[in-house]
Amino acid sequence: MAANIPNQLTDTEIKNLISSDPSYNALKLEVQKNLTALFENETFNNQEADIKERLYNMIDYAIGRFDYYSEQKHKFLNIGLSFIGVSATFIGILLSNNSSIPCFLKTCGYIDSFVLSITGVVMLVFYNSYMTPDYPYRKIMDIHSWYFKYKFSDKLDYRLSKRKMKADRQLLEVTTSYMSSVYNWTEKSKKKNYFIKEDIEQVAILQLLQKYSRDCITKMKTTMNWGITLFIAVPILLLIKNLTIMLIEYLGNK
Repeated sequence: MAANIPNQLTDTEIKNLISSDPSYNALKLEVQKNLTALFENETFNNQEADIKERLYNMIDYAIGRFDYYSEQKHKFLNIGLSFIGVSATFIGILLSNNSSIPCFLKTCGYIDSFVLSITGVVMLVFYNSYMTPDYPYRKIMDIHSWYFKYKFSDKLDYRLSKRKMKADRQLLEVTTSYMSSVYNWTEKSKKKNYFIKEDIEQVAILQLLQKYSRDCITKMKTTMNWGITLFIAVPILLLIKNLTIMLIEYLGNK
């Protein structure tokens, strides 16, 4: 019945939950409780094929967009690394031919090398800062079916040890974790619309990851554009400076 549909948490309720528990566990519990009640409501319709197909298409599209942004991030990372490599090459050439290179070109070369290296390093810092952050959504979302950390330990080695005792521990952990996940999945499948809720949460997470990746790309692209602009501006500004000095000297000798 429609009357059983829970009300969405208000901003005030969310703020109170946040302030009441620094670990945000209370917030997560209440969010999950609220959404579970919504999806368990008997009026929620997940029987029509077009709803399930739309959800599948949403996940598929979200994964595709996330992959696209990830590919773009890697391209900008390679550009940043190339900047660092080119700047090192410039410095090497300048140092090995220090006496034969005109002063103007040496000055341009050193400053431009510095600009390229700083640009590349900043792009690398942006890339790394978005790799393993503590995403805010992890404090409220629950996607046990989708994420390995809910099932398997980070410390589990990918190779079966040749030492019997360690191999036994590995098999114990894998077997226990795997069987627990299967039984847990089976138990949750009994809850009405539980996996629909999880899938919608997964779509939201993928959309957030798209947003974070796009933000990273924007920062890297902006840094690259500023670096290229400065790289081009340096010789132009130095040339203008030298020409201005020559003009002043010429006018002063007349």
